[in-house]
Amino acid sequence: MSHAVVLSEPLEAQAAEVARRQGISVDEFVQRAVEEHLQRLAKRAADPFFADVAVFYGPDDGITDVAENHDKYLYDVDPHGAG
Repeated sequence: MSHAVVLSEPLEAQAAEVARRQGISVDEFVQRAVEEHLQRLAKRAADPFFADVAVFYGPDDGITDVAENHDKYLYDVDPHGAG
C-alpha cells in the first residue's frame, strides 16, 4: 500500500537536503522518519510512566497536591503510612 504525502515547501526542502546528504531519496527519508517516529511512540506507550493516564489528566483535573502525595497517586501508597 502506498500513499502520497504532501509536504509544505520548507519541510520538503529540508527533507530533500537531509536525504541528499544521506544519499537516499526523499521517499526513503520519509519512510525512515515515519518508522522511527512510530517506534518512539510505541516505546513511550509501553512506558508505565507515560501510560498511566489515571494519575494526571492536566491542570484542570482538580488535583492540587501531586507534589505532596505523589506516592499515593503513582503507587497507591499513603505517604503518611496509613495504607
